[in-house]
Amino acid sequence: MVGTPPVRAGETERPAAPAPSSIEALCRELSAAAAWAEDWQCVQTRIFEDNPVQRSPVVALRERAETGEQLEPVEQAILAAAPRAGIIVLCNGQKSGNAFLIRHDGHPAVVTSAHMLTDSSGQLICSASDLRISTYMPNVSYFDDRFPDRDKDFVLREVGLVAPPINLEETEATRERFLNNKLMYGSGDEDYVIFYLAEDITGDVMPDGSVRGHLEPALSPPESGNNVVLMGMAADILNGLVMVHQHTCRYHLYRTTLSHTCDTLSGTSGSLVAAFFEDELLAFGVHNAAFDNERLPEAPVTPGLWNTALHVAHFLGPANEQTPRPELLAFDIQFELKQAGCYTGALDNQWGPGSRDALSRYAEASGLSLDGLEPTQETFDLLRDRRPQGQICSG
Repeated sequence: MVGTPPVRAGETERPAAPAPSSIEALCRELSAAAAWAEDWQCVQTRIFEDNPVQRSPVVALRERAETGEQLEPVEQAILAAAPRAGIIVLCNGQKSGNAFLIRHDGHPAVVTSAHMLTDSSGQLICSASDLRISTYMPNVSYFDDRFPDRDKDFVLREVGLVAPPINLEETEATRERFLNNKLMYGSGDEDYVIFYLAEDITGDVMPDGSVRGHLEPALSPPESGNNVVLMGMAADILNGLVMVHQHTCRYHLYRTTLSHTCDTLSGTSGSLVAAFFEDELLAFGVHNAAFDNERLPEAPVTPGLWNTALHVAHFLGPANEQTPRPELLAFDIQFELKQAGCYTGALDNQWGPGSRDALSRYAEASGLSLDGLEPTQETFDLLRDRRPQGQICSG
């Protein structure tokens, strides 16, 4: 059981997660705590009371480590992985939720649930222009609601995302497919989108001196176990911005469906479901569905009745990467040019004079013969085949 951190001088005691006896009481408490969220509803909340560990804030875990308390290996792994989970702010602030940091086809990226990009009618929540104004907040695991202005620039930092995201074309179809089936809301093989980052934050040095890094995928784990961790934000405690975690949950993997017993509340979609293997957290799944509002004394025997996530093997790994994606050709070429030191502009997937000039510089420095300076699949293939070339344009 995760302990309660000591209360420092001048601080108030941190409230625990609510534990009412009925789902109705739980919803009342959640609704009161989530007054900050417009149109928030207590839906898709499913808790199994036989979980050996309750949900707890990551900042509380970090406080325990800072006071010299010896943490369990899984708790140490949670702290190491926390800077790799965060909040995604979609469509110029129209919606936000959970996401986590991966590498996809060599690019730093974040993944989240696709159904967060649609409304109740199954339509995209914003225009293409607004979708370009989407960001990722990578440092929210350090947010402490008792001191909301502490290190505010660092904690609430936002990093630009590149639009369109991978798998966007499946988003509306996925939402419509499950629109009339609340029990499986958000589930499905295509309930994910991957946004590339406009800047590489994986090399950031964190306050404890560690490097942020990214989450490696658990592509071929055992079929079942009790070593799953869920990490992300929900609306129930501490004003919804505090990252919480729960570990030692059970799981069962069937094809692309990862069933787990970690608590699920409104706002949990897109959360990292991680596997604790060899003292490290690996990205295991993207949480996307709960069956209904229930608080049960124990998890059902049948894993198919647990909460669900999409296994990362569906979109990560060699079989799912390095595929042509015409809608992101400009970004892909900009990324290669930046790696070569030829491009200093934004990784924004917008092809203009700066991008053309960078491609011209690359061709001159490398001796590459090009038919033109527009972003084509042939040009990208030529650049990728020449990896790595180092900073050929530097100086």
